[in-house]
Amino acid sequence: MAIKHILAPVSGDRDAAHVALCALKLAEELKAHMTATNIPLSTTPALIPEAAISPAVYAELRKTLDDANVQRSARARRFFDNAVALTKTPIADTPVCARASTTWVDLSALDDSRIATLAQMADLLVVDRPGDAKAFVEMETFEDGVFSAKRPVLMVPSNTKEIVCDNIAVAWNGSREAAEAVRCAMDLISPGVKITIIQVGEIRGAHISADTLTDYLGWHCHAPILRKVTDKPKATADVLLAEAKAAGAQLLVAGAYSHSRTRELLLGGVTRQFLAHADLPLLMAH
Repeated sequence: MAIKHILAPVSGDRDAAHVALCALKLAEELKAHMTATNIPLSTTPALIPEAAISPAVYAELRKTLDDANVQRSARARRFFDNAVALTKTPIADTPVCARASTTWVDLSALDDSRIATLAQMADLLVVDRPGDAKAFVEMETFEDGVFSAKRPVLMVPSNTKEIVCDNIAVAWNGSREAAEAVRCAMDLISPGVKITIIQVGEIRGAHISADTLTDYLGWHCHAPILRKVTDKPKATADVLLAEAKAAGAQLLVAGAYSHSRTRELLLGGVTRQFLAHADLPLLMAH
């Protein structure tokens, strides 16, 4: 399926300007439409039952959150407007065909103000990478897109100004999630690009072999390089990222895996490590 509708949730954090710009440049390249939107914070004070504090204090907390949302939304809209000014992408509120366009949607003004709902009819989400220091909202946006809406999500770290796909690395473990990520990536990969398949450790018996993936890409007129490397305990993501950098990759393609939150917090997971540490664009699908 061709990528013709990109959704870019922009948080309004001060270092999130790159999200709208990357998404717009990608829309220009793909002749796609890009919908940008803000990410409202919950206006219910977290972990504080209304009955536990006075109505006046609770109302003041709500007002503080409302004011923060107004400021974040205004910054997000400025990021979008600045990106449009740079790319000169036409604004279009109704569909156009075979050329790039964009529009802004105020998510808080919709009846169902959830990223997961808006993402249902998008082909790809472009989001800020959550990282270690980001607020919960960035992680929630990623999870809404990849797990709830089941859309491919392209995460861009703050040092990224555009998505370049001349050199691609694929994190391969033979799973359905990894296969889905590769299928989603095919719309971003042109003939002749360098593709490096990185297999860390051994493939499980019932999973898809790296040779099968090599054949699949060959039928799409690609000639991938296969690298098999040794795994390190609790450091699989670090091994993959190091190998991707060594290959000069500009984009890493990987499956997104969901475990219980308790297990993720206690043991960590490859997905969470990617979200925290990847310093190159990361395309993930579930």
